[in-house]
Amino acid sequence: MHNDVLVSVLMPAQNEELHIERAIKSVLDQTHTNLELLIINDKSTDKTGEIIKKYSSIDKRVKYLEGNATGVADARNILQSEAKGKFFVNADADDFCKPQRIEKLLNYALILGEPSLVGSGFDIYKDGKFLRVETFPTEHKEIKKRLSTTFSRYAISAGQLLGTAELFKKNPVQNKFKIMSDWDQFLRIQENPDVKLGNVNESLYIYYINSGSMTRRKFERSLYSAFLRDSELRRLKGKKEFISLSNYLNNFWKMPSSLAINSFFITTKYIQQFIVY
Repeated sequence: MHNDVLVSVLMPAQNEELHIERAIKSVLDQTHTNLELLIINDKSTDKTGEIIKKYSSIDKRVKYLEGNATGVADARNILQSEAKGKFFVNADADDFCKPQRIEKLLNYALILGEPSLVGSGFDIYKDGKFLRVETFPTEHKEIKKRLSTTFSRYAISAGQLLGTAELFKKNPVQNKFKIMSDWDQFLRIQENPDVKLGNVNESLYIYYINSGSMTRRKFERSLYSAFLRDSELRRLKGKKEFISLSNYLNNFWKMPSSLAINSFFITTKYIQQFIVY
């Protein structure tokens, strides 16, 4: 164990009163105890703030922050600026960290050496029922290989990574993305050839989804995946990126974003491989 290393757990939260207590407890119950849990309450209108404050009064490792309701990207950047740990790890307010998650991610990161980003497999629960386990390649070479193909989503889970703090701070989250800003941040970080990538070969996280919003969510993730993929390729070629999803759709697909998103209409020839869940 490396309990002398401080790890900052970053958790944005907005109207998560039904789930956030479970998420907080799962972090505080980690076998790696040298951690700080920073939670930003992004102008919730329910009891989310009260729950966070309750735990911050019980456990000094919990830090309460107030957001400005300008989106999850800004919330994550505030968390990154306030965090003090040598390593950062993301956690969602509606999900669950298994007890050895931080310990095992950190151990692997230290084996790889800095700077590094490490993920793991995770369980998926749909409507409260176990659906499946997602697994990923463990070695840097295989992860990079998959990232260079249309199977990039099978390389690593960007939203649950533990990594060297400076990597996150030098690559702030872009606020032009409604969703998947964590994937964009990861793509930018891993473009640095010095960054070492890895995945622990087991499930250390539980990801909860519900069927109510799945169809629209699949579609939106498809659009954003294609957008992010194009953005990465443009950066690597030294070309100017599109400034937003709307700009990308209007220029590349020759289609108004409102039509694409509201009517669920878009050619899937190039983006169907990115659909998740």
